[in-house]
Amino acid sequence: MTGPAGQVAHVHERALAPGLELAPCSLCGGTQTETLYAGCWDRLLGTPGRFDVVRCTDCGLARTNPRPTREAIGRHYPDSYAFFAGFGGEHGETYGKLRDAVRLPYRARYGTESPVLAPEGGARLLDVGSATGDYLADMAAAGWEPWGIEPNAAAARKTTNRLGLPEERVFVGAAEDADFPDESFDLVTMSHVLEHLHDPRGVLEDVHRWLRPGGRVRIWLPNFGSAERRVFGRLWWLLDVPRHLTHFTPETLGRMLERTGFEVEREVPQWGDSLTGSVAYAADRVLRRRRPYREPRRLHYALVPVSSLLLAVGEGGCLDVTARKPRGDGRPG
Repeated sequence: MTGPAGQVAHVHERALAPGLELAPCSLCGGTQTETLYAGCWDRLLGTPGRFDVVRCTDCGLARTNPRPTREAIGRHYPDSYAFFAGFGGEHGETYGKLRDAVRLPYRARYGTESPVLAPEGGARLLDVGSATGDYLADMAAAGWEPWGIEPNAAAARKTTNRLGLPEERVFVGAAEDADFPDESFDLVTMSHVLEHLHDPRGVLEDVHRWLRPGGRVRIWLPNFGSAERRVFGRLWWLLDVPRHLTHFTPETLGRMLERTGFEVEREVPQWGDSLTGSVAYAADRVLRRRRPYREPRRLHYALVPVSSLLLAVGEGGCLDVTARKPRGDGRPG
């Protein structure tokens, strides 16, 4: 399995450190792989371990392998992890004006970066990975009935408290363990969640079952096929091993959605800036620094216009994909 980049091998029994496992491809079940990046470490938070990023030679889906087991993955999500700690902080009014200005090319091509699908009466939303409920709060204000899945119990409590929801409206646990009645929801959202799951295909199959005919799933995740990843390689900020277990391109995500019963409706770059982190990682490597990541604010300001132009020409670090569960009679949703 390990070896020089480009070497093809089969997943086989080998001595693994405690808490690690080898896993087949979650898209096709294949075990033959090509090693892309060997011996990667956690550049974001500095948690222990070395991990390989490999690509399935049968279907092309990339994954982290070996990877932490479900029992051991929690050690790589300390309290300082971004979604729980408010990573990055507030930028202030000046940044807000700059952000609005540089978003104009993106909006001219793709429209608003965060379209909210208008709910019909009583429409239900399930947000997988709801964190502390910021997104659910916005969607509830827009008229949706909010539900969530969140593995962090403290974050789930914050969501139910701020929205005044019964505790059962936010399932506390892994998405792989959640269960809801068939055809319960009109919209399921997954913001930077799918790449973290041990069984992304199985969860998408569940989502398909939970959605009503004509319902939609909207997914945001890193784009492993992006120019930024190809340029920076193992220094790509959004590689984020070992938390990112699967690394999707538009093609591999599209195939997984199709194989779980969905039809892709919309695929655009997600608005955002990952370039700052990639450049900072490259600078740390040149300077031989090994430290947990902290956002370099001045570099971020300098690169926002560059990121905006890249997004406007379709070269973003992340994807924003909406897919639909077809109606049984073949009518569009």
